[in-house]
Amino acid sequence: MQRAQPLLKRNYLYLDTCSTDDFMCNPSYLTGVHKSNKALRLHTNAGSTTTDKKGYLGSTPLWLGQGSANVVKIKTLEELCHKNGGSLSYHSKRDKGSFIAHLGGNNMVTFRRCPDTDFPFINLDEQDDQAIVLLQSVSKNMEGFTKREVQRAIHAYDAQVAMAYASEEDLKNEVSGKILRSSNISRADIANAKHLFGPNHHIKGVRNEG
Repeated sequence: MQRAQPLLKRNYLYLDTCSTDDFMCNPSYLTGVHKSNKALRLHTNAGSTTTDKKGYLGSTPLWLGQGSANVVKIKTLEELCHKNGGSLSYHSKRDKGSFIAHLGGNNMVTFRRCPDTDFPFINLDEQDDQAIVLLQSVSKNMEGFTKREVQRAIHAYDAQVAMAYASEEDLKNEVSGKILRSSNISRADIANAKHLFGPNHHIKGVRNEG
């Protein structure tokens, strides 16, 4: 990000075409905040920061830490669109250049150009259909689960993400194999993760074998 830090707003989610990580500096919009097994060291023009915390914006995992902006990378938004049967498109003549995320059905989110920074953004505080679609919480899905069950489901979801979004069936097969035997992830945890966060069906079983 090239602009001065005061221009960046903590209630905006910026779409960054260059970022390699999804990052939130404002925890107010996240659910399921937890400590990750791995840490992230993020380098920006404003400096470097390290964090081991993650949370969920809707069903999308993001890092949480000290920073100047909430950022989602374009690849993540594309995958979210594909996951819901939609697509991401760019319209150069709309609001001086906008990215429109089609999230299935009539659900759309428009990242319009910020007049101060020129970055595509959405205001997370706007109570319109777009913000509601993007911020769709998993809190209702958590009803009926204990805190421990939710924590274990989050751990299973993180494992699925770390394995390049392995399919649910692949992950279930791995819990009895040597790769995940020591992780204590159970088939019930995987099923609960699917219930809480939805299926990760856009990439199936793609991962690197050592």
